[in-house]
Amino acid sequence: MRRLLFYLISILLLSNVDGFAADRYWVGGDGSWNEPIHWSEQSGGKTGATVPTVNDNVYFDNNSFFESNQFVYIKKQAFCKNFNWDVSSFYAILKGKNNAKLKVAGSLFLNKEIQNEFFGDIEFSSNKKNNVIIADSLNSKIIFKGKGSWVLKSDLITTNDIVLKQGSLITNNNNIDCSEFNGSGNLARSLILGESSVIIDTWNFKNVDNLNFEAQQSSLIFKAKVDVKSLNITKLTYNKISNKSGSRAFAASFASTDGCHNANNGTITISVTSTGTAPYKYEWMSGGGSDDITLSDLSHTFVNLSPDNYFAAITDGSDTYLSQGLTISNPSAISITQVDSVNPTTAVSTDGEITVTTVSGGTPGYTYSIGGAYQASNNFTGLAQGDYPVSVKDDNDCEQTGPTIHLTGAGGVFSLDSVVTQVTSKGSTGSITIYTVNGNGTVYFSIDGGAHWEADNDGGDADASNGIYKYTNKDATAQYTVQVKDDDGTIVFDKNPVKFKGVLSITSVDVTDVSGCFGDSNGKIQIHYSGATGTPYFSINNGTTWQTDSVFNNLSASSFNIKVYDDNDTVTWASNPVVV
Repeated sequence: MRRLLFYLISILLLSNVDGFAADRYWVGGDGSWNEPIHWSEQSGGKTGATVPTVNDNVYFDNNSFFESNQFVYIKKQAFCKNFNWDVSSFYAILKGKNNAKLKVAGSLFLNKEIQNEFFGDIEFSSNKKNNVIIADSLNSKIIFKGKGSWVLKSDLITTNDIVLKQGSLITNNNNIDCSEFNGSGNLARSLILGESSVIIDTWNFKNVDNLNFEAQQSSLIFKAKVDVKSLNITKLTYNKISNKSGSRAFAASFASTDGCHNANNGTITISVTSTGTAPYKYEWMSGGGSDDITLSDLSHTFVNLSPDNYFAAITDGSDTYLSQGLTISNPSAISITQVDSVNPTTAVSTDGEITVTTVSGGTPGYTYSIGGAYQASNNFTGLAQGDYPVSVKDDNDCEQTGPTIHLTGAGGVFSLDSVVTQVTSKGSTGSITIYTVNGNGTVYFSIDGGAHWEADNDGGDADASNGIYKYTNKDATAQYTVQVKDDDGTIVFDKNPVKFKGVLSITSVDVTDVSGCFGDSNGKIQIHYSGATGTPYFSINNGTTWQTDSVFNNLSASSFNIKVYDDNDTVTWASNPVVV
């Protein structure tokens, strides 16, 4: 298989050669790279060809040597376009000391039979894409400094360092094993790791200017203790990181939840799945900060996390380190856009039905409620006439209220069934809808204690039919006395006065002044409110920044302007500014 791969690579190499490139074949057994007597223009051909340049492909094959342990020696520098070592008949040796350099302007192929005693640097400098590397037994520092790209067709293993100064290295799901992997710098470069394992002593990505780093499904494995500072977590995102030291039986799982829309209540849970050595240090890091805790517990959940890319990790008592990259997203708000209903057939029957037809946003995995317990089905059956407030929770337990559905059955005694209020314009105005059933003749409606009446078949200030009347553009801060009447008599609503729900107001503000020395920051403001619709947000800097917590801690002495907003309105504290 490897032989077939070599021929395929050779074809690729030839297609990646400039028009003026030449082929150079090593002949004559032992010798120094720079001796023309060992170079030929064809395999096993006559000697005397020029020593290879950066434009020439070099080949070492079964015609290059005539017995085992013969060698090619690179004393100082050797140049070539593509380097091909495919000697299988003899155990031939590539030699070179630490100060030697092999400069390859293309691809590199070393078969498994090579006796590699070359300890100098191997420097790749091609400007072409899709150069190929097959080399899994190196002693050299590997340096990438061209603008081109290199694709691994085997594991890349060296006892020395790998330095990515420029260009692209694509692992193609092959593994890397080296001393230090150094990708720090400012030239354009790219490292694409696929599903590879990268096994290292040290990792250096201090400067990530002009770097494209794609961890994908890779694992970064430190041979000893993990150096977290070298990871540059705030700028690079990893998949998994671990180390080879410590307990090999130790294993852990990592999971995150997104939380609710704009709520900063995401979570990260780290759990021990195969026991290591207690205690366990649980931690997370991101561009926005970090947190850690050391426990003997086999699981820990970090809460109230904002949307970001995170790096979660656990270290056991024997310094075994495991980690994984996680992302907490900000899901869109849950939206209930369609609710269908079927009225019960009579005023006393229980065959009504409500279906929450269309829901979007949040994290799918919805459950549904119409005023009672939540259920997985979006369909509710066996319902009597009445009001049913619709609400939905998503998979992260985020809740969104929807419309109140009124079911009415036919027949029975005239009754005032319900009164529904809804704020419609930023807390200042709203609507009042009155529902009656089984009216005899003309039904009339009043919201001022009977001083004025509206018929269900007149123009009014809203359409009315079937015993329903909707008042619009009413003062949402006022209260109303509801009555209805038909040809048989008058009914006074038993829950008068009617007030609007969801009218946001700031009821009070508590202030704790700074104590201690001048310049301390231990002041506190707590905002008390009522009537919020949806999630309320709070600000003490006149709306420049907002938070969902009504308590502001660690304040310095200053003046503050308080605002609160919800789904319907924005209100300002009448006694601004507040002084701490």
